Amino acid sequence: HARMAALPPGVATAALARWVDARLRQAHRAAFQGVLVDLGGDRYWTLVGTLDSWADAAPWSTEAEKAATKHLPSAALKTWSDLERSVKVTSKRAGAEGHEERLHEVRKAAKRARYAAAAIEPLGDGRTARRGRAAKQIHHTLGDHRDAVVAGGKLRELAATARAEGKDTFALGMLYAGSQVEVVERERDFREIWLNARRLK
Repeated sequence: HARMAALPPGVATAALARWVDARLRQAHRAAFQGVLVDLGGDRYWTLVGTLDSWADAAPWSTEAEKAATKHLPSAALKTWSDLERSVKVTSKRAGAEGHEERLHEVRKAAKRARYAAAAIEPLGDGRTARRGRAAKQIHHTLGDHRDAVVAGGKLRELAATARAEGKDTFALGMLYAGSQVEVVERERDFREIWLNARRLK
């Protein structure tokens, strides 16, 4: 609603806003019903049972016996190395098919590196803390990138349906264009953050 309201006067009609809202509410209801079905299924209750059993006998590995000061820094370093590898793969194939999905994988790698760094923050490792802050920035920036990618896809679906129903889709096209600008800008922001992160000592 906010984005439609920000369009130039007369571009987005109240009728189109109501039409979009109705379609999104319908999609939300269908998704919510799917969640309810999943939460009532055997798979969910098996998971709950497994988690309950861990209260008495958690399946810890032998790693749990090691001193945190010795083990956790290397574990955090591995998540950063995984992030570097993911960025490298994405950079090599920039612009190729599946690029946005690879950036999504970078985001997930950044999220793991972020929380791994947070786990060892009490140990006072300054370098890991700085990397953790960079990973947090990447996580958020690529999260916004992903939102824009998904929004763009949804806007294209809505425009196709609206066109088939004989509706004016100009406003949806403008919103789609805005989402694509955001995709480009957030990827540019990510590249800048990563360039600075590579210089961390």
